[in-house]
Amino acid sequence: MGRNRNKRDFWESAALNNATFRQYYNRLVELSISMFEWKNLPPTVDPRFLELTLFTDGQAVFFEDEVLGYLALQNAMGGSFDVYRIPINRRAYAVNGYQRQLTNKNSVIIYNNYLHTNSMLDVQMFAKRLYNLDRAIDVNANAQKTPILLLCDESEKLTLENIYK
Repeated sequence: MGRNRNKRDFWESAALNNATFRQYYNRLVELSISMFEWKNLPPTVDPRFLELTLFTDGQAVFFEDEVLGYLALQNAMGGSFDVYRIPINRRAYAVNGYQRQLTNKNSVIIYNNYLHTNSMLDVQMFAKRLYNLDRAIDVNANAQKTPILLLCDESEKLTLENIYK
């Protein structure tokens, strides 16, 4: 009985740890991708998708498609670089199979930040720190509810054991 309970407690604790991390991670991602308001974007550019792409990939490529209009899609860099280390050749792509070869003459790369990196690591690290603090508070609060030592007369022992349980 004791061993099975310990296993169950372990897995319940692990599940709660994971759920708490995911909760913080999702909330921080939500804050990350909604902190800016895009103005004057063409109606064919989805600001939510653009922010998600910048968050996960660190970059997106903006260009005009003759049929679909202006787009901001995921970008695969390729080829040589200009003097500022910006790729001259790029390929826009989408999950539906759309692909378009582009250059620095017909497209612009939008970067997430000056380092040209995504924000995923930052959010993961902050989510982990927050979940650790949150779970430490839970463990401490539960420990406060459980006294370690009970002093009583022998006649009160059974009553206190039942209350303790």
